[in-house]
Amino acid sequence: MSAISRVAHCAALLALFLGACSAEAQVEVCANTAAEILNGFGLADDDAVTIKVVQGDYSLSEDPQSRSDEFFFDYDITLVGGYNSNCTSRSLDPKLTTIRTNTFFSINTRDSLRIKSIRFLDFPAGFGGINLVAQSTLFGPDETIELNRVWFENTCAGDSCAGDAVYIASNTVSLSQVVAVKNAMTGCAIAVASSKLQSLVVLHSVLADNAGDGLCIAVFPDGETDFDIAVSNSIFRNHAGGQDIRTRVSPNVILRNNIYSVLDASPAPSSAPVATLNVNPQFINPSVSGYSILNTSPAVNSGNVGAAANISQDINGGERHVGSAPDRGAYETTVEDSNLIFVTSAADQINPVPVGSLRAAILQSNADSDFNTIRFEIAGACPRIINLAGPLPDITDRVRIEGYSQPGSAPNTSNFTFSPTICVGIRGDLSDNHAFLLPPSISAGEFLDLSGVALGGFDFAAIRLSGGSSSRIHGVQFGGALGSVAIANNAVNVLISSSTDNVIGGDSIADRNLISEAYVAGIQLLDDPGLGTAGNTVENNLIGSTASGTQSAANDIGIELHSDGNIIKENLISGNQTHGVLIDDSTATGNLIFSNRIGLKASSTVACLPPCPPGFYALGNIGMGVLVQDGASNNDIWINTIAYNGGKGIRFLEGQRNTAFGNAIYENGALGIDTGSAGVNPINNDADPAEQATANRGLNWPVLTSASGGANSGVVQGTLFSIDGEYTLQLFSDTACNALGHGDARRYHTSDTVTISGAAAGQNGSVQFAVPFQYAGTLNNRGISVTATDHRGNTSELSNCIVYDQVLGDAIFANGFEPGG
Repeated sequence: MSAISRVAHCAALLALFLGACSAEAQVEVCANTAAEILNGFGLADDDAVTIKVVQGDYSLSEDPQSRSDEFFFDYDITLVGGYNSNCTSRSLDPKLTTIRTNTFFSINTRDSLRIKSIRFLDFPAGFGGINLVAQSTLFGPDETIELNRVWFENTCAGDSCAGDAVYIASNTVSLSQVVAVKNAMTGCAIAVASSKLQSLVVLHSVLADNAGDGLCIAVFPDGETDFDIAVSNSIFRNHAGGQDIRTRVSPNVILRNNIYSVLDASPAPSSAPVATLNVNPQFINPSVSGYSILNTSPAVNSGNVGAAANISQDINGGERHVGSAPDRGAYETTVEDSNLIFVTSAADQINPVPVGSLRAAILQSNADSDFNTIRFEIAGACPRIINLAGPLPDITDRVRIEGYSQPGSAPNTSNFTFSPTICVGIRGDLSDNHAFLLPPSISAGEFLDLSGVALGGFDFAAIRLSGGSSSRIHGVQFGGALGSVAIANNAVNVLISSSTDNVIGGDSIADRNLISEAYVAGIQLLDDPGLGTAGNTVENNLIGSTASGTQSAANDIGIELHSDGNIIKENLISGNQTHGVLIDDSTATGNLIFSNRIGLKASSTVACLPPCPPGFYALGNIGMGVLVQDGASNNDIWINTIAYNGGKGIRFLEGQRNTAFGNAIYENGALGIDTGSAGVNPINNDADPAEQATANRGLNWPVLTSASGGANSGVVQGTLFSIDGEYTLQLFSDTACNALGHGDARRYHTSDTVTISGAAAGQNGSVQFAVPFQYAGTLNNRGISVTATDHRGNTSELSNCIVYDQVLGDAIFANGFEPGG
């Protein structure tokens, strides 16, 4: 699989699980006026920017694109609404933050674009719709558009309304809980069209009562046509154009649990739509923009569980999973269709089973084929400890176990730490194999949804997901103590084998787990031959730290991966005894390690104002940040911060086509990136078969010769020696060159492509390069390094480090021929 195809594949996985999350923005703006919003966009010419918008109604006098010096902004743009007056907290409901304009609204960036919790309302006639473009000349993770809890209403409120209400173009597009209603544009409510589109995911959205068609997907005449589309749990209704969904693209279209009347797909989807309803969704009151649903709606409890497994809140912040399945559309009702079973006793024994015990509740749930919810009402003060007499019964039917239902409990509300009140502890005696087991014999439709308990004292794994699919483990503490009561440690906290599409953690701060103190591994994702483990998501957890995220509560290994297609994103993976992430064996392929903090303390906007003391955020794993070995191939390590680990930042010991892209790697105990044999590799003949057999085919690092220019922009020059092919160069800088002479990668700046051609048979060719780049800070004396990645996805070590030389003045004007005098 080519690097471009692999990028598309991982981007599709990422979008499917709503993983379009960027590295931490370099500039943040708290905006409470229209002018401050527009000024925030202007900053994206020089740096990644997050514009935090205070709740209110804003009328923009200019198109945001007018604030760019060029046709495209150069960096990431994140626009987030719902904040309080000082931007320290926010609400999710997009109706709380409204943007209007008297002119066009367009955002074009060469990097990613993310919009969250914003309503776009009452755009005037004659100015067209809303144009959102995130697309550069390269394929990569930066070219993503994510719309999450975004509302579009009443674009073009009058005549001259030809065209699309919302036009989107990017490599990867993710639309989650998006509403587009009552727009007068006669084209499409939302049109996705691009020459580079690789994947599109639409989830829990509503497109209704628009003057044109609903969702339209097409490509430019010379564009890519073989890409993936997934539309799930969404409602399309009452489009005057006649078509709810229109596709003119690949047959790789997955339609699951949607409501629509007319699908116009050419070519037809290769697999038939699943659980489609052609019914009235029963919106509460569309005339006043009430697009939530009545409790009697056929959308209630009829969504696809797996498609939304890691979404915990609906468009306005309410609980997303109420009942046996999520509701279709952007809103969740409170309709509970499960049977309620109550745990009223902390007692446990195997025979006879105590009445009111957790053991009895699981047996009752297994015996009832309907969906069941187990809640706790154990008398007494927190914590209440259930000391198990042996492993609990295997879970063989769908069940939700709500530890937070125990009186006195409360979920986590901290952005950075794990600070819930957990009142239910479940404790083994280190002879108990597990607390909860889903056995291999159960069907893929069975799952466990577990929250709000603490687990310890299990000598195999506290939770074993060896069957079923789409389980959720969220808001759970592993190991440690509840108050003064020790829970004890586990061998493995969560072990997944022969099970798919499970989520450990989730997108909400309440979903965060504390995964610590396991003496084998915090999480193991294993591969059982012939059975399969794939497509799991580990998101937003503390793995190896205390609840504060500032001290070690070590697992031996943070996360151990032996299976394929998993996503590890936005976790703190720090303080572990050996490696933060171990990707091991030829069965470990197609995994995405994305936007994690590996070796650092939990981030905080108030704990330290730059410049921080050296090592202020250090909480290193004792071994490597990420270790890839034993033939693990085709894995992607993207946009993580990997620092302060005792060994290498990233170690590609064995395996091929493992890609590192956009990571911040610095102040580790050894090389930032090390491939093959330990230490800096010499510049070898990459055509040598012996080199081809080494990790990442022994790809040479670029040889830098100069880095110079002005205070904020310059050019890096050098040569790449390798076999014929196309290469992506990534340019990084640090405050200085390190003692190893091969620079760290504290700050990612830009990428460029070069091509080597005409190499003699069995020999390297070469290409000289000059990569321009910019930096909002001062470049003088910074250490510059570059990596190369070939078209197959192999990434090299970091290059030699070269000190940036700031040229004072400009030789062209040295003789007094300066403009103007």
